[in-house]
Amino acid sequence: PIVAGEWIEKTYGAELVDAMKMIKQTVDPHNLLNPGKMFAAPPMDTHLRFGESYQVKAWPATLKFDHEGGLAGAIEQCNGQGVCRKRTGVMCPSFQATRDEAFSTRGRANLLRALISSPMVDGFRSRNGMEWKRSKFLKAVYASLDLCLACKGCSAECPSGVDMPRLKYEFLNEYYKHHARPLRDYFFGYFHIVSRWIQPIAPLINVLTGVSWIRKSLARLLGLSPERPFPKFSHTTAKVPGMKKGAKTVLLLVDVFSRYIDAEVEQAALDILHWSGHEVRVLPVIGAGASLLSRGFIEGARSHANQILAAIETLGGGAEFDIVGCEPPEVYCLKHEYLSLLPDRSRDIERFRHRVWLLDEFLLRSEAFGRFLSKIESSNGRIVQDRIPITFHPHCHQRAEGLAEDDFPLGVSASVTLLRRFGFEVAVMDAGCCGMAGTFGYEAEHHQLSMQVGELGVLPAARMADRLVSTGSVCRMQIRHGAGKDVSHPLVLVRDRVRDFMDPARSRVD
Repeated sequence: PIVAGEWIEKTYGAELVDAMKMIKQTVDPHNLLNPGKMFAAPPMDTHLRFGESYQVKAWPATLKFDHEGGLAGAIEQCNGQGVCRKRTGVMCPSFQATRDEAFSTRGRANLLRALISSPMVDGFRSRNGMEWKRSKFLKAVYASLDLCLACKGCSAECPSGVDMPRLKYEFLNEYYKHHARPLRDYFFGYFHIVSRWIQPIAPLINVLTGVSWIRKSLARLLGLSPERPFPKFSHTTAKVPGMKKGAKTVLLLVDVFSRYIDAEVEQAALDILHWSGHEVRVLPVIGAGASLLSRGFIEGARSHANQILAAIETLGGGAEFDIVGCEPPEVYCLKHEYLSLLPDRSRDIERFRHRVWLLDEFLLRSEAFGRFLSKIESSNGRIVQDRIPITFHPHCHQRAEGLAEDDFPLGVSASVTLLRRFGFEVAVMDAGCCGMAGTFGYEAEHHQLSMQVGELGVLPAARMADRLVSTGSVCRMQIRHGAGKDVSHPLVLVRDRVRDFMDPARSRVD
């Protein structure tokens, strides 16, 4: 209406436009409905976002944004449609809970745009000597991005494809060059190292963190919510099965949760791969660095990524082995973030990117697994006859995956397809983010919002479900804490189902 307003009289003629103005004045005497539109619209070459004097000065980016035309281009990619203001889907869970524009993708993009276009600012430096790092405006940008749960919903649901989590990583990396980091950033960012130290004394740590005053003291020290129970660490590690003759080799990317907390998940992955005729080589580096990246430790994440690449080269020996994992953030970090994290090693990364899979995705593409499944189905028809109802809550990063080039399922549909092949009747939760978002829900100042987000859909649906599965480790923590329901990883159900069919003496899944 604003753009067309300048030409309405040339289109319809003065007499007809006067009549329309008279009708508008009659039904809207106080000009409350769409003021400044159509009949009073400004010329189309005024009130533009980019005027003649508009200039941007972004700080030197640490991540690569070449595809978007640099960091400024990535920020300017938001065109203001406001689809992020919806009430459904994954995108912008903090906005869905608060309905505050500052916590939408558009709101965050506009604050970042103002940051790089202010005539007073040169990147993160002041042009007039003011103490910029303490300014209220910079604090407002930080506060907005602080509530970005990095769900990746915007990269899939925003019409412009704005990747706000990546912009958040870049902002935090620069912000903490000028500000002190909280202790918990180091604790959570390097949780894979902390957990390795804890594992030998896991039983003792579990007892101590189960004591109320100790747990509350640790929570206060680290800035965590005293209402959250600490995770229980596993004292045992999964056992890698022996090699089968003629087996196809795969590389397993183990994450911190399935190695040190939910060890049953790593064991389930190893068992399924072994039974279906694969040799598993476990990468010695834990995770792909997603936790480091999420905290803005870009140099730390880069160092971690180089270790992963070295491990892939050592174990793979140049062969084109598939790389599989169980935790969506780590798998998709390796698949999608490494090119911007290590642009100088793009040739090395491109050699394996198309072979990185969530284990569910890989199994559906594996000929060996297909033959194994056919063998089970031919020897035991129950696997296709039984229909065991389960409710599935996918990780947000799974929901953000697009379509595959090979027409096989990716993301959510891969997990659903795999479960259905083993006799499960799957109902996917029609809900967005659970609210935990990595360690967001553990942080004292974020705990209440985390629960608000969970109550938008996931937690009520979880309370109504009989049997629950979820691919996200922290999603399972949120459901257990917020809904009081037990929840499993899909691979554990599949492993148990296969084991039942391989050993009829075992009890069946009810």
